[in-house]
Formats: sequence, C-alpha cells, structure tokens
Amino acid sequence: MQNNTKRDYQIKRTELFGGDVNLQQLSNRHRPMMAQSCCCMKSACACDSCCDAASTIQAEEELAGLYWYSIDQAFLLSQSSTFSLPFVQANIKLEKYSQLQIYFHEQTQKENFQRKYRIESDRFLPKENLTVREDGHVVGQVHLNDLSQGEKQDLDFGNDLDVSYQHQVTIESKKRNSARYQIRLTIKNGKTKSIKYEILLEY
Repeated sequence: MQNNTKRDYQIKRTELFGGDVNLQQLSNRHRPMMAQSCCCMKSACACDSCCDAASTIQAEEELAGLYWYSIDQAFLLSQSSTFSLPFVQANIKLEKYSQLQIYFHEQTQKENFQRKYRIESDRFLPKENLTVREDGHVVGQVHLNDLSQGEKQDLDFGNDLDVSYQHQVTIESKKRNSARYQIRLTIKNGKTKSIKYEILLEY
C-alpha cells in the first residue's frame, strides 16, 4: 500500500480482493501500483522487497469468484510512504527450461532458445510483478497473471545465449500446388551442464 499524500492514515481494518475485480477505471494519477510477491524453490526464487512484520494478511475464503483477504490489526500508513506485508503463503513449484518455437520458412534460420520458468502454486496467486533469483542473484523480472490453484503458467525471461539452433530447409521437389522439403534441426548447448528444453513446431 502506497500513501502519496501529505497526511498520515490510521487504518483499523482492511479487506483486499484478488481475481478479476471489476471497478471503475481510475486516472493514472490515482491508479494503484502493482505489488510484488515472493515464492522460492531450491534452485530458483521469486521474491519481493522487504516486508513490515507488525501486521499480517489473513486469507479468508473464496467469495463470488474472488479471493478475500483481511488485515484485522491496526496500522499506520504514514505520509509519502509504502507499507508492505507478506501477502500469500503458498507452496510454489518453479521449473526451469529452455523453449524453442519454430515457424516454417524455406530459408535457413539460426537463433537462440528462450529462457523459461513454469510456475505452479497450491493456492491462488493474484497478478503481480515477479522477480526471479537463482543462487541469490536476480535473473529477471516478469508480470505474472492471476494464477489459479494447481494451474501452470509459463514465464518468459528472454533469450538464452548459450542455447541455439539452426533450422535448415532443403527443397526436394516443388510443383504448382505442392512441395516436398527436407528439414534438419541442429541444437547446440554451450553450457557445461545438461538442460531441459521444449520445441514447438508450427508447420
């Protein structure tokens, strides 16, 4: 929660709703900022900034297709300040892999794979900005859409410069309404360790 005004607010009780919440659109000047959340695993971690520990957010229940949270403890939202709290305590699975998506062209193609993470949670996660860390280092930020319990979502973090491919196409025969091609796909892993990868072919 961010207070951009010149006065302090004493908050007694607050309710938060996650999901597809339809409200009247606000101007950019008064539009709330997107929060960040935290989720970790052994090899990778997705985290927010530090949080205030005085209060906690309690997950209540599902309500009319939305998720309801409450802060029952009073707190002070000081002027020109940001108040952060741990939001969702969820068990997160992060699967790291490289992905290649190829669309058919008669020309030879040579490009890199995409760095991907597949995220899954045992609880609903509201849409947010996500920071991913590996071995304590930030490797990228991405926007996470609303994630239902048990749903999987693929997160794109840009090119993997160590994993590349070459897609060679040779025309064997070509007629007026048909053609026959020979396709050779070569994948190169320049890393010193094995990787998991997926290939999506759009022919």
